[in-house]
Parts: sequence; C-alpha cells; structure tokens
Amino acid sequence: MRYMITDELWTTMGPLVKQAKRYKCGQAPGLPERMFFEAVLYLARTAFPCEIC
Repeated sequence: MRYMITDELWTTMGPLVKQAKRYKCGQAPGLPERMFFEAVLYLARTAFPCEIC
C-alpha cells in the first residue's frame, strides 16, 4: 500500500499524535492513528466522495 504520510514523517508525527490524545477511555478505535490520518488525507484529496450521502 502506498501511503501519503512517509515513514520518516510518521516517526516524527506518531509520538505527537499519541501525546495529543485527550480521551483515553472506552473502546479502542477501529483504525490505527496512521490509517486514520491517511483516510482524512484521502477524503481531502478526492473532495469527499460519498456514496451514501
């Protein structure tokens, strides 16, 4: 899989994301943090294609 966020960038960004989390209770998220950011970038890049909207 090709990522928009390079491994090099994620090594810097990853610890900052974990540190910035405010809510640490409840169910674990379905996606890892990096995949979540990749999904956000995809939606921004493709102008939010929504098949169920």
